[in-house]
Amino acid sequence: LLFWRNLTQWAGGMGVLVMTLALLPKLGAGSIFLLRAESPGPIKTKLVPKISQSAKIMYSIYILLTASETVCLRIAGMPWYDSLLHAMSTVATGGFSSRTASLGAYNSTVVNMIVVVFMLLSSLNFAVLYFVVVKRTMKLWDNAEIKIYLRLLAASIVLITADLMVSEGFDAMESVGYAVFQVISVSSTTAFVTSDFGQWPEFSQMILLMLMAVGGCAASTAGGIKVQRVALLF
Repeated sequence: LLFWRNLTQWAGGMGVLVMTLALLPKLGAGSIFLLRAESPGPIKTKLVPKISQSAKIMYSIYILLTASETVCLRIAGMPWYDSLLHAMSTVATGGFSSRTASLGAYNSTVVNMIVVVFMLLSSLNFAVLYFVVVKRTMKLWDNAEIKIYLRLLAASIVLITADLMVSEGFDAMESVGYAVFQVISVSSTTAFVTSDFGQWPEFSQMILLMLMAVGGCAASTAGGIKVQRVALLF
């Protein structure tokens, strides 16, 4: 049941219609509208001329991220089964865990940091990742949406760290660790937890609530309004 729950979440993370376009390429001119409708966030154009090839590229990135995180978590000491389930949940930014205490059950800083990296990657624009890593035609920092998103995360981490140190009396390293994990977890809408942030000061909770609403970048698996839309609003 746990595997089925995570598998359905993983399949829906990129979008069932995107998977369909990758497997059934001859759907006609309307396939681009299906891709735009199902892809999470505003999509401007196709990655390559063929829509089926664009869908395959998106899923290739998706599968590669899942496989990479599974291996990294196993190396960090997590069992293969738990590693796979948490990797599917992280890349789909759904947050389902095979443990009641979520990642807190493993009490591992290395596991937390691995999950943080992949939550961040999964909340970035997959199209931009393709052009940065595969095509090498642009740099990550060249994308305005990602630039705004990373600045928003950095500012939130600094503010929450300071708030935890002043209001809760945590030491610097502990505050930074909690802030980094929860800011990226909440902003990517994955919602893994290592600390009960419901007990944090109201200032920190309001920042996290704002990040929940904004969500991640367009063309990522993250939920929320999307950074691109919020930037356009302002």
